[in-house]
Amino acid sequence: MNPFEDRLFRPMLIGLEAPPFDNPDYFYELKLDGDRCLAYLSPKKETALISKRGKELQGLFPELKEIHKQVKQRCVLDGELIITGADNKPDFEALRQRTGFGRTSAAAAIRNAPATLVVFDILYHAQKQVTGLPLIQRREILLNAVKEDQRLSVSRVVTGQ
Repeated sequence: MNPFEDRLFRPMLIGLEAPPFDNPDYFYELKLDGDRCLAYLSPKKETALISKRGKELQGLFPELKEIHKQVKQRCVLDGELIITGADNKPDFEALRQRTGFGRTSAAAAIRNAPATLVVFDILYHAQKQVTGLPLIQRREILLNAVKEDQRLSVSRVVTGQ
């Protein structure tokens, strides 16, 4: 059984909420208003985007079909699909229009509201499942595994506060 080939991973979803706190042993990431998604990337071969419900999404986001070229080794990335509005903030309604019934043509969508995958975590890299490693180590692997651009970026973190 191969977790990459068999598409066995699931995104890590938000758990229980707690009041804000400061702690130098933690790092914090922004909650983005988008759709959770896994990206199965195989360099020179394919990009497969899978929703948290197991639905294939690459057909809805053709502007992301080449993000596999931004990694050097097969990997599975856990992230959030977002569309940025005119105010440079995630526009959840624009994302809903792309994935829902009010869909515009792919060409118009790419031109007017292209999507970006913002990655939080890496689950598989270099033929190995890495979910057993501490998050800080996985983040280091992620930062070395991905070449960022406008369509694929790594979530920024704040440490301690």
